Amino acid sequence: SNSQSAPLSRMPPSYFATEMPNAHTVLYNSAFQYLCSQDLSQFSTLISVREESPAKGSSWFGLAQKPLTFINAALHLEVPFLIAQLDYDPGEAEHLHMLRCLYTFFTSAGSSASDLAASSLPATGGHWETIGFQGLDPRTDLNRSMKMLSILQMLHLVELDPILARNLFVLANDTSLLPVTGTSRAKQQDRSWPLMCVGILFTKESIVALRSGALNGEINKSKAVMPVLHCFHHACFWEFSRLLQKSSNVHHAHHLAEIRKACAANPLKIYQNYMKKPSDNPGSPIRFPV
Repeated sequence: SNSQSAPLSRMPPSYFATEMPNAHTVLYNSAFQYLCSQDLSQFSTLISVREESPAKGSSWFGLAQKPLTFINAALHLEVPFLIAQLDYDPGEAEHLHMLRCLYTFFTSAGSSASDLAASSLPATGGHWETIGFQGLDPRTDLNRSMKMLSILQMLHLVELDPILARNLFVLANDTSLLPVTGTSRAKQQDRSWPLMCVGILFTKESIVALRSGALNGEINKSKAVMPVLHCFHHACFWEFSRLLQKSSNVHHAHHLAEIRKACAANPLKIYQNYMKKPSDNPGSPIRFPV
């Protein structure tokens, strides 16, 4: 039966205690538990949690991969891959609620003024372009790749590192023009970039890093997969924000290419750089629409 093959039906009661170590991430915690309650077993045959051979251009693969050593590690490892197979469906109230909460966070500057408006935001419309989807229906971007996992990672980002998240939103909506280079007659481009779409790209990089085994040492330390996976995703965004601010006259596509190159060369370094950064978060809970 499905329930026998669903990873969470085989998890010890301690699963959520280790995978959700932070009580401040209230919205994320409830979203994660909800997604884990879905029938993820239907995707078991579609996922591959380990890569067969190292990717080209990956310098760090000379190091022996550490195996995961904690109890039920193999089951913990499956969960993000399974969630990444679950389509975003705005007909599911919980799915739409997660996106509405992200919209509220990014557009209300921390006040609860737009809570009411956000709770009735239509499932499709130009408002989604404000937070960096490329069209009127978020399904187009989300269900092409990474699906519900990318929403989950963004929820974790805005609750765990709200200062970075707000800074990213400001950078993403910078419409000042880039300097004209050479004699190109192409339309002059501005500095804006699609926040949620870049988030999907970084979710993909996170899954690649997880599959490679590069993060296994960190996962063993925390005896949990999700917190390490999320911090790798946030680390990509942190590196990206640093590049955008340091070289503000360079188009964001070049910075993204740099991040992807760094992810292929040494994913563990990206993770560790982020974990070493001084914490600048007040730790105050964020108000979201109920």
